[in-house]
Amino acid sequence: MQSKYDQITILLNKLQEEKKDIKNYLKLLNEIIKLTIDLCNYFYRNNDLDPILQLYREITSGYEKAMTIIQNSELSELSSSIRNSYKYWKFNQQIIQKELMKLNIQAGNMLLLEEKYEQASSKFRNALEYEKNNIDILNKLGVSYFHLRKFDDALRCFGDAIHLDENNILLLYNSGLMYEMLWSNSDYVNNFHKNSAIIFYERVLTIKPQHYESLISLGLLFYKTEDYENAKLKLEEAMKIQNNDWRLLLAYGCVLSDGFYKYEEAKDNFKKSITLNQNSIIAKMNLSQVLILLNEYNQSERHLKEILKKLEGIEDRSTSLILRILLICSQALSQETISKIFVDELLEFCELKNLQFVHWNFNNLISHVNNSKIDIKLRKLLSIILTIPKIDESNKEQILQQIRKLANQQQIGSEKIKITSKSKADKQHEPWYYWELCVKAPPEVMQSIISVEYVLGPTYKESKKTIFAKENGFLLKGKGWTNFNLQANILLDNKKVFKKYHKIILAK
Repeated sequence: MQSKYDQITILLNKLQEEKKDIKNYLKLLNEIIKLTIDLCNYFYRNNDLDPILQLYREITSGYEKAMTIIQNSELSELSSSIRNSYKYWKFNQQIIQKELMKLNIQAGNMLLLEEKYEQASSKFRNALEYEKNNIDILNKLGVSYFHLRKFDDALRCFGDAIHLDENNILLLYNSGLMYEMLWSNSDYVNNFHKNSAIIFYERVLTIKPQHYESLISLGLLFYKTEDYENAKLKLEEAMKIQNNDWRLLLAYGCVLSDGFYKYEEAKDNFKKSITLNQNSIIAKMNLSQVLILLNEYNQSERHLKEILKKLEGIEDRSTSLILRILLICSQALSQETISKIFVDELLEFCELKNLQFVHWNFNNLISHVNNSKIDIKLRKLLSIILTIPKIDESNKEQILQQIRKLANQQQIGSEKIKITSKSKADKQHEPWYYWELCVKAPPEVMQSIISVEYVLGPTYKESKKTIFAKENGFLLKGKGWTNFNLQANILLDNKKVFKKYHKIILAK
């Protein structure tokens, strides 16, 4: 096969050199065609169309040059036959181009389904080489770029296609989607991208008022810009078309909750959304938040811990941050205490993540916390934690340090306070023992303790004794003849009471 390639190459070089003698030129061209036919039969059998197309291109190019030469010669009678030969080979070239385009599109479609977007985009670019103004190829190449997050490239493809069909709903919708993605990637600051997205969605709805996806996308875009009235309007229009879409129910619940404070209705929509898609973490988190706003803290905490367990080891950082924030709020509002574990994990994720890419609407929850009756220091801590998605990188460390400080003040509890005891036999009055117990804690914690009430049990005449003296660790002394359990109610300066349990072992 290589020798025929060499022969064709030599003949093609001669063909390029021949500029005047049309008879010699056509003789060379016919020799090329004979060799080409043999080679093409081999390539057809091996389903290799690219070299066939290249050979056909050389031949049609040869005939184009022949027609130019004949215009300057006396052999005008050959003009008609040469033109017919040109059309014949040009037609064959177009057949091969269409077949190659079709094969590239088929391969690209398969790669799209397999989510191999880089390879898919390569196939669609190849297909576009054979027909530059093919709307379907431009759209699919744009979709491939979208999945590769090459939004500018995707927008360019959709724009080229729209020039060919300015009322194509799919292209207009995809363009709106691209502008929205560009707006999101600019951290919601580029109003040109936002306004362009709205314009494209509205253009779709002008052509087709019941276009479901545009109604939802426009509703969500209005929701992100806190234009709740228009968001509600568009989402309700979408619900007239289809009311069992979990995404739509989720979005509508968010609008009802954040924009209109209709928490019960929002709860119903979130529950319906979860029924339709039980794997939706975002729907469950929104349900948990609205349960906090309805003071249903135990239910909220249960849902949040279920999510935490399900996502163990695979959760992304944005979800992790929001999940911990909601858990801390639910726990603090119901028990007036916070988990050191959740706070530590929250701060760890904050250190690893650019917080400007964490998007969640905590506005109503911030108001709920500020209006709660919990301890003022705890309320301040929650208020700061709820601003985490809005923290600027320049003051991030300062705010995180403030959270650490306030959290440490709140975490005076079982992990820092201990009850210790010891006993000694009363040798003159066996089997009686002297015992004493006290509180052990770090100095800063001890300073926060106002008093300790010891509940000894019914066998003691004074079963309850309250100690105010910090000097000896709220020391209490007594005498008994058997082991017993006691409870210590520890009162802090923030009016919080911690219960500790201890067993006194009487031993020699």
